[in-house]
Amino acid sequence: MQKMKTDILNFQSLLRVDNFDAIIECVRESFDNSARIKLGHRLKKLTLLLKNTALRERNTVLIDEYRNFLELLETEWGDRISYNALKNLELKFNKSDELPLTEDAIKISNHLHQQIACHLDTSPSERDIKTLMFDVASYLIFFNKRTASEPVNLECDFLSKALKECKGVADSEILQSLSLVEQQLCRTMCIIFVKGKRSRKVPLLFSDDVCILLKHIL
Repeated sequence: MQKMKTDILNFQSLLRVDNFDAIIECVRESFDNSARIKLGHRLKKLTLLLKNTALRERNTVLIDEYRNFLELLETEWGDRISYNALKNLELKFNKSDELPLTEDAIKISNHLHQQIACHLDTSPSERDIKTLMFDVASYLIFFNKRTASEPVNLECDFLSKALKECKGVADSEILQSLSLVEQQLCRTMCIIFVKGKRSRKVPLLFSDDVCILLKHIL
C-alpha cells in the first residue's frame, strides 16, 4: 500500500476517503478470497474505533472523515470485494481435497509420539521444554484433527488444573451406549474441554503418556 501512496504512515492516515480506491486495488492484488471477506469487517471495526476516539476529542474534521469512509465501506465494499470473494469460494465447494495417505499420517503420529515418549523419564532443560511443548501441540492438533488455535492457546494454569480434575467418562449409561473401541478409548484417554470459536466447548483427547509428561513438566 505504501508503494502506491507514500504518505500513508499509520491507520489514521490510511482510513481516508482519498485512499479507499487504493485500498480496494491493494486488497484485490494481495489477499485471497477468505482474507478479503474478513478484512472488510476488520476495517469497519477499526474505523469505528478511530471515529469514537475523534468523538471523545471533539475533532469534527476527523469525525466527518471517518464517517464518510464508513459510508464508502457500507455501500461499495460488498459489491467490489465481498460479492466476488464469496462467489469464488462457492466455486470450491465441490472441489476434491487431496487427503494425506494413511501411511504418511501414521508416520507423523508415530514420530511425534516417540519425541514425546523419550522425555517421560528425564528432566528436560528449559530449551528442551520449548521444543517438547511444540511437539505436544503438534500431536494434539494432528490427533484431534483441530485447528492450531485451540491446543496452542492453552495456558499452563488452566492445563495443570484440568489435568488434575480429568477423570474420563464416569457416566455408566454413556459408556454402555458406546462401542467397544470407544469404551477402550475412554479408559486410555483423558478428555479436556477447551474454549473454541464463539465460546463453544471443544473436547481435546490426551493420551496417557501425554498426560503424564505434561504433569511432570507443569
